[in-house]
Amino acid sequence: DQVRLDAIRMIKTALTKTKVDSNKEFDEKAELQVLNSLLKQRREAAEMFRQGGREDSAKQEEMEAVIIESYMPSAPTEEE
Repeated sequence: DQVRLDAIRMIKTALTKTKVDSNKEFDEKAELQVLNSLLKQRREAAEMFRQGGREDSAKQEEMEAVIIESYMPSAPTEEE
């Protein structure tokens, strides 16, 4: 699955870059910030592609966003 592979490579690259650029301890909170940033970028890109009439590229960005979300912790339920 090429989309999944591309998304995982993107995540790995972003995490590695952030870890190298930061001299501080790289913890779960920092990882989550990186994933949130990537997710936001994918959603914004999808919206821009839609506005430009490029539905195929928008769908690609949305698929990558779904893959990124799969590596994030799930939101707490109302009971939690």
